[in-house]
Amino acid sequence: MRVWVSAPSRLHFGMINPLGSEGRLYVSLGVGIEEPRTVVEAETADELSVEGVQRRLAQKFVERVAKAFGVWRGRIRVHSTAPRHVGLGSTTQLALSVAYALLSLNRVEERVPEVAKALGLGKQSGVGTYVFERGGLVLDGGVKKEEGSFPPLILRLDFPEWWSFVVAIPLGKGVSGRAEEEAFAKLRPAVEGDKLVGRAAQIALCRLVPALLDEDLGSFGKALIDLQEVVGEMFSGVQGGTYNPLSAKVIEVLKELRVEGYGQSSWGPAVYAVTSDDRAEHVARRLKRRLEARCRILVVKADNQGARITITQ
Repeated sequence: MRVWVSAPSRLHFGMINPLGSEGRLYVSLGVGIEEPRTVVEAETADELSVEGVQRRLAQKFVERVAKAFGVWRGRIRVHSTAPRHVGLGSTTQLALSVAYALLSLNRVEERVPEVAKALGLGKQSGVGTYVFERGGLVLDGGVKKEEGSFPPLILRLDFPEWWSFVVAIPLGKGVSGRAEEEAFAKLRPAVEGDKLVGRAAQIALCRLVPALLDEDLGSFGKALIDLQEVVGEMFSGVQGGTYNPLSAKVIEVLKELRVEGYGQSSWGPAVYAVTSDDRAEHVARRLKRRLEARCRILVVKADNQGARITITQ
């Protein structure tokens, strides 16, 4: 028996309540994108083994899922992952991909949020988990302050077929691991913290989501830019400004190109622009000329499906 798991990457649009104002913490939204993909293969074997790219990290997650669900047989091979620590959610997609390759191989059925929780995911955001499960744009409900709850899924919507993303990945790394935990611990309410959280919620729920439903690219893009500015202000004390300094250089070029919408994914340095299909390649070419070899540029579609799991005998 053989199992293939192919999972999308994700763009993280931001956290609405990272400052701990009234209500749940964090509350995140983002979208799945078709590339880069995490691809994992599993085949029947008498013992549990892991090979391929990011083997050590994959081994850690395989051991966690084996202990949690009692599955100790299978050969896991990681064929590809998204670039690590650039803001595309590579860790979550790798963790869930190897988990479902192993679980599917052993005919074990478990809900995706339960598996994610067993893997230690979702302490701040559930976006990557729900992108793996369902694709599209997802909004999670944040975590309870009093306990380590997993963020519930509040909303999931398809992205319009005629919209594209231009993703720029500058050389360098974003915040991750222990450094990320320390950064969240250092977040402190700003003087107008409650107003910033309220503003972020208003933009997301009263402008961004309705514009997506209307397929109004101009209004969606403007709301996305405004949301990024507000969220960036809340994180400015720990990331060196509204944007990661590496991301900020790309953002300036996107402003000059007058794209409909743009933002920094998670801690960066990955930056994305949202635009129409017929304009995306033009924006990508202009970015390449301006940034030369300092940045990897991708033109990708939203992924409205989530992870694909294929099983053959």
